[in-house]
Amino acid sequence: MLRNAIAISTPQAARLGVAVLRARLHVIAVCLLMVAGCSSFPNSSDTTGINNTSSTAEIVTTATAPAPTTTSTSTPTSCPNVHGGLCLGTLDAGYHTTRSFDPQIDYTVPDGWVNLEDLPGNFLLQMTNDVRYLGIYQNVRAPADCREEWAEGVDGTVEDLVGWYETHPGLITTEPRDTTVGGLSGVFFDISLDPSWQVTCPYSEGQPVVPFIIGNGTSELHHVILPGFEERLYLLEWKGGNVAIEVGPEGSSLDEYLIDVLPITESLTFGS
Repeated sequence: MLRNAIAISTPQAARLGVAVLRARLHVIAVCLLMVAGCSSFPNSSDTTGINNTSSTAEIVTTATAPAPTTTSTSTPTSCPNVHGGLCLGTLDAGYHTTRSFDPQIDYTVPDGWVNLEDLPGNFLLQMTNDVRYLGIYQNVRAPADCREEWAEGVDGTVEDLVGWYETHPGLITTEPRDTTVGGLSGVFFDISLDPSWQVTCPYSEGQPVVPFIIGNGTSELHHVILPGFEERLYLLEWKGGNVAIEVGPEGSSLDEYLIDVLPITESLTFGS
């Protein structure tokens, strides 16, 4: 599926809508992720240039949140997103736990939030009727340009991924800052498209883009960033690989969206 800019992301295709391009890209993304497994991209064989995914902003360094004393009251019989796995749908304010994502996530939300993906490699939160999103993914990789492949020579460690982001000629990144989120250590930084970057992809209809994150097969995503977009990305160390947190304001203010997102990220606790 596309998310942000031209990111191909999970089944939430209606998410773009900022422009015809973004809308069409999301439709493509929807088809890809809606088939939950329609694309298996372990290493590098698919060169279609279409991204598959689920759902970046600055998160202050936080320690593991204390275990909440209340329990989730959202127990729907089925996820409203047919390709969202064991998602909970509309959430009551309070404490919740993922039922499929690995590692398990405990989190707390205020009123007005919806959980539309809870898959082994993808977890998605949004506010009701809001295209902006908070996505969490298992073991993301660096994409190989416009292709649905992993970049050569870049593994799934936080160190390698950070090096790739900092040296990509089409990206502007803030200085990575050490952080701890939900018991996992790593870094966070903001990313945007370099105004001088003019490289396009077959699906971008002439707009400059940089594919910046792709799934490993368990996680299903392939997101790109467009001109004027800014995201925050957290890369956390987990079992020799990573857990990535993406805060996607979808072209609106990252700082403003962080006001809504930070209380949730600060409540996160990751299981073993």
